[in-house]
Amino acid sequence: MRTELRHWAEQFPLAAAQGNEAFANSAIARFVAGPLPAAIRSKLPSDAIRNVVKGSAGQGQWAHTPWVALMDRVVTTTVQDGYYVVYLLSRNGEQIYLSINQGCDRLKKLAGVRGAREELSRRAELMRARIANRPRQFLNTEISLGSDVWRSGLYQAGDVAHIAYDTRALPSEDDLKRDLHNAVSLYRRLVSSGGWEADDEISKQAEDEAGISNDLVQAKRYRQHKAIERQRSHSDAVKRAQGFRCKGCNKQMDELYGQVASDLIEAHHLVPLSSLDEDEEVTFNPKLDFAVLCPNCHAVIHRMDDPSDLEQLRRLIHRSSEVSSISESRG
Repeated sequence: MRTELRHWAEQFPLAAAQGNEAFANSAIARFVAGPLPAAIRSKLPSDAIRNVVKGSAGQGQWAHTPWVALMDRVVTTTVQDGYYVVYLLSRNGEQIYLSINQGCDRLKKLAGVRGAREELSRRAELMRARIANRPRQFLNTEISLGSDVWRSGLYQAGDVAHIAYDTRALPSEDDLKRDLHNAVSLYRRLVSSGGWEADDEISKQAEDEAGISNDLVQAKRYRQHKAIERQRSHSDAVKRAQGFRCKGCNKQMDELYGQVASDLIEAHHLVPLSSLDEDEEVTFNPKLDFAVLCPNCHAVIHRMDDPSDLEQLRRLIHRSSEVSSISESRG
């Protein structure tokens, strides 16, 4: 990894200096998208199975701040939103920052550059507090990427904590690997503790949707559980694998409401909440780890003692149907 990072720092500024017309056939652009993320991925902890590693030197033209990001699929699979671990290269190639940082594209569209900067700074402060007990190498001083474009400025505002490397004197391979593992550990802590969401917001959501009250640990596990389900890539894969017939009530919504509800189904994550601890990795098999449920069944299963128990959900539905049939016959 040390060799690849040094190559990135040396070659990217030289290639970018040739202008955007050189981007399409650039070896360093291909390197940042392929071999560099692969080198970083090879140094990850062996249990980091749900992390996506991607890199980019730009989109059709040179990025002012090229990056290689490690993203937990629970949180995001794109650097445009969410939060993640990322290597950021300064414009002149003299600094690489290993940063816990945030996506900014969606915020910028919603609130403009100034509003996005304020919100990213607010979120960074909350997340920084959640990893206050962190290795001393991870600083919260301002990073300097050497560019005045809006994206670089928002990366600077979104930084939660970072390590700055002088690319002319990179640490040893072992030290770089240790720093990466520490960053992944801090990232996991953020994911399990709620990221940038306030504790009261997490607790209210869990109480409103699942009846969980006065237990912040369970509320945070529920929030993580819902984040897994709401990740678009997971939901789409589950629907492709399982179709649109509810695994609880055995109905398709278009049978009740017509064509307008033909694709209305939700992905329910079957892994028990108790497994969603800070140091636990979960798998994402769309056939085995999820079930498609209609909105009603999905809401009910989250209020059960064991939200992974499909058979119990079916028993509840069957019992309710029997009671309704008896009531109708007596009426």
